[in-house]
Amino acid sequence: MSPNPARKASKSWPRYLRALPIPLGLLCASAALHGCSLLYDLDTSQCRVDADCASIGEGLICGAEHFCQIDTSGCASHAECMDQLQTEAACIKDAGKPRGECVALKTAECPQLLPLQPNLAEQELRRGDPVILAAFTKVTLDAFLFNYDLAVTEFQTINNGIPTSGGTRPVLMVACNANAAADNSGDFEGSLDRAMDHLIKLRVPGVVSSLEPDDLKRIFEQKGRAAKMFFMSSQESDSTLNALVDDGLVWQVLPGGTGLAKAYKPVVDRTLTYLQNKGSLTGTARIAQVTTPDIRLLSDMSAIAQSDPPDGIVFNGMSVLENLRADNFQALTTPSSTADGSADLSVQVESLLVFKPHLIISTGSAEFLTKVIPALEQQWDARASGQARPFYILSPYQFNRSSLSSVVLAQSPTVQQRLIGLNAPAAANSSLYSKYVTAFHQAYPEVVSYEGYENFYDSAYYLLFAATAAAPRLTDGSSLATGMFRLINGGEPHDVGALDLSPALQALARGPITLNGTLGPPNFNIVTGGRDDVAAVWCVDSTRKTQPDVLRYQASDGTMQGTFPCFPDY
Repeated sequence: MSPNPARKASKSWPRYLRALPIPLGLLCASAALHGCSLLYDLDTSQCRVDADCASIGEGLICGAEHFCQIDTSGCASHAECMDQLQTEAACIKDAGKPRGECVALKTAECPQLLPLQPNLAEQELRRGDPVILAAFTKVTLDAFLFNYDLAVTEFQTINNGIPTSGGTRPVLMVACNANAAADNSGDFEGSLDRAMDHLIKLRVPGVVSSLEPDDLKRIFEQKGRAAKMFFMSSQESDSTLNALVDDGLVWQVLPGGTGLAKAYKPVVDRTLTYLQNKGSLTGTARIAQVTTPDIRLLSDMSAIAQSDPPDGIVFNGMSVLENLRADNFQALTTPSSTADGSADLSVQVESLLVFKPHLIISTGSAEFLTKVIPALEQQWDARASGQARPFYILSPYQFNRSSLSSVVLAQSPTVQQRLIGLNAPAAANSSLYSKYVTAFHQAYPEVVSYEGYENFYDSAYYLLFAATAAAPRLTDGSSLATGMFRLINGGEPHDVGALDLSPALQALARGPITLNGTLGPPNFNIVTGGRDDVAAVWCVDSTRKTQPDVLRYQASDGTMQGTFPCFPDY
């Protein structure tokens, strides 16, 4: 960025005036000042502290030799800061203060600015007073960052930013690193702390976040709550985040394990009926569940599945606990492939071979696909002669995994007809998702893999609309929380995305709306801030293609309904 001398000079006081004390006589003679009663005061000093100068004139401080003088420290505008620092910077002022402190927007921990369009951030800082929001994300140019950028760019281009009573305010988003693997400091926790300190210094009211739940919980409790910073997480509704005392400041756009697991009961009922009809199950059913407890979404799902009715699974006419006492249920744990990729799971495999379950529920990740299923399939016929191979119910963390095709299906093709999975449901109406895909491809044609990232797009839109709903009283995260309630309160329905943006904002100016995302309606729990959706079923067809959302949970009767395309009679 090149300096602008003319602009800089126009915003600066003449050098001789900066150090020039203001005599009492001149002050008393000024037409702008009345009631001066200092004619007989023999003390030549005017002040002891800056506050003493407030009654004399605005923008004065107590200077050398206790004379009030014009304050030329700090900044009066973003443009002045950019000229001083030679980078994108903001002038951050305390309430009621005419001058503030220059703060560069980018740091080592927060190296990107959105929109990514070159020079746009500088232009918006010079032309007005932008709303500065933030994102914790992968700061490399990938689908995470591009989805946030698409939402901000659409918002900025179509509506010129956040509407106010007197026009609009442009939007900028400071992007900070949320990926421990990409952190070069060797101290990711310290990096997050420095990033939060930077955002607090910038007075950022709201953040869209890709942070892992434990990281988000820590920085909110240690820094975000005191700063009244609003967080819209792109991730799942984690049970510990839902339990936070957060005054409505922490929300999550994806459903969590406790919601998803409500589908286990009807899915297990349907699967056992299917196995009985095929002749693969006669008499008493045996079920095993293999869980990776280091992934909280999966441990939450496991806990619900094993709980007492009405949410827990029921088979043989009994609860899980009753079946456990009757030796019809087995619970095993394994470390996830992320926590310990080299873990030996032979003990768990041996336990399963001895137990001989008809159905195995995996609340795990890639380790189950690469180390458990192949071993069971290879040894089953020898160890469980005469019993049909087990049926598998997989988890959201196993959806569309490359190892499902390259390891499981490649080594044992018949597994395809003995395998389904659960995942967060997509929108029942896919038209909005299709529009989003089209817009993403047009904006970022170089990105090959885009599927499964629409939650980042949705979360950015909820943050931007919450800021709009809070305007013109957008002060901190508390006002954003109030704005969020105006998006989920059953008002006129509108969609995220460029095509419905202007009508949606016009409707929001009149009253509350229902802001539908690419993931569907805003089924948020207003008490916890989590998403309350129940899982849908996915399967793998005969061509080894994953088919999502083939069965959906029906709240009316607690069953799974839909058209199942992957194998007959399920």
